Amino acid sequence: MKVSTIEKFKDRLFDDLDKIDATEKEKKQILIYRYLLTQRLERPYVTNAQLAESLQIYFDITSIGQAYRYIGHVELLVGNIRSSEKAWIRYTVVETLKEAIQRAKASDDIKAMVAAADKLGKYTRLDKEDQEPLPWEEIKPQPVEFVTDPSVLGIEHVENPRALVEKVRKKYMDEIEVEYTEAKS
Repeated sequence: MKVSTIEKFKDRLFDDLDKIDATEKEKKQILIYRYLLTQRLERPYVTNAQLAESLQIYFDITSIGQAYRYIGHVELLVGNIRSSEKAWIRYTVVETLKEAIQRAKASDDIKAMVAAADKLGKYTRLDKEDQEPLPWEEIKPQPVEFVTDPSVLGIEHVENPRALVEKVRKKYMDEIEVEYTEAKS
């Protein structure tokens, strides 16, 4: 099985290219992966379409599909950066509101302190009731009863199923010319 370039070099993507034992094609791919990783980390808001377009321009990739494959490989490596960016923004907002409360308190500005505290409470959803946790211990799986009787499914019992299959086969095989082999039971 052929190992992809990203799998082969994922632990050494930022090593010196001259010290990596790779073909020229693999070195170009490493440069593409470096570019994509850097773009994802420095500019996570850039869309995949913009990244694919820039790959086509900077690395002379003619296939848009190949550009998206490179992007997919990098996303497997770094995960969803946009969700971590969102968590960072949440943290920044909370810290900014805390700082606003401290500054308002230091300057004895009660209105500003109350406004910042109100915003912090709403942002962290402290103004809403906590949702009741699901009673997981009360949830019981449906009992499963294994049966061999087809009538449970609404299928009538057939006395000799092989004879029925042979009868249907003879009826329709004259109309259709198909080669078949008997399955071994």
